[in-house]
Amino acid sequence: MRKYPVGIAMALAIIGAGAFLAQAADPPRAANLVYEITCHYCHDNGIGMVLKGAHLPPERIELAVRQGHASMPAFAPSYITDAELAALAQMLSQSAPPAAAPGTKP
Repeated sequence: MRKYPVGIAMALAIIGAGAFLAQAADPPRAANLVYEITCHYCHDNGIGMVLKGAHLPPERIELAVRQGHASMPAFAPSYITDAELAALAQMLSQSAPPAAAPGTKP
């Protein structure tokens, strides 16, 4: 009778739990960094709606991030922590509209 599969499964579970706990212990990233890494490409280039200056309620932003909206994917807490999401939603809900690009009309 082989006991290796059970031992391997237990080892993987312990390693996975350790990685999860290590990630949970990392300090939250700044809201502007999360935006630049995760949101900027679509929301500042005409793919998704412009979020800066839209004054959306933080709760609406948090819901869209966790559940996805239209073509926007959902982002799990393992990608954007709850603390990071709360700070991001607060930042976006209070942000000013983006400046118009040079040579364009506002």
